[in-house]
Amino acid sequence: MWTDSIDRPPCADRPGPLLAREVARPSAPSRRPRPGAGWRDPQAERFAVRVIDNPVNTYEEVIVVCAQVLRVPLEEGFRIAQAVDHEGSCVVGVWPRAEAERIAAGIAVIGIEVRLEPE
Repeated sequence: MWTDSIDRPPCADRPGPLLAREVARPSAPSRRPRPGAGWRDPQAERFAVRVIDNPVNTYEEVIVVCAQVLRVPLEEGFRIAQAVDHEGSCVVGVWPRAEAERIAAGIAVIGIEVRLEPE
């Protein structure tokens, strides 16, 4: 039996999860304003990751780094390296901005030029 309160146990004053009766509940659902013409949700914005050809990196380097970063088989890494070599560049995929930046940074680690292009 608690001595100072019948509603709250002694440990209720310590940091931790709130009891259900302590959680504030909104009285009405919040409404998001409707976006105007030309408005784009930054969370939905997607970017293409383009790998650019250079005279420094070998086929093997491009194949391996693309396969590792993109998590694709080496055969797909080879197709990417071949497209970069023959066409000068290759889009390797399209992702939300944060993921596209992570992938571009991973590929660029060995000195490959990588560009992000808004879709």
